Amino acid sequence: MWDFRFLRNFLVPRRLLFLFLVPETKGVSLEELEELFGDTTNHALEDFRRLEDIHQRLGLSTEPIDEKP
Repeated sequence: MWDFRFLRNFLVPRRLLFLFLVPETKGVSLEELEELFGDTTNHALEDFRRLEDIHQRLGLSTEPIDEKP
C-alpha cells in the first residue's frame, strides 16, 4: 500500500506543472503554434504551399487555396 502513496506524491506535482505551464493547443492552427513557440522556420506555410501545388497538379482545385495573412 505504501508504494501507491509514494507514486502519488510524484504524480500530483507533475500534473500541477502541466496544468499551469503547458499551453492549451486544442483548436490552434499550425501557424499560431509557430507564433506561440517562436518557430521562425515557417514550416506550416511551406507545407500549405506544397499541398496547394499538389492539388493543382492533380486537378483537385481550379483556384489557389486562400492563405492566411
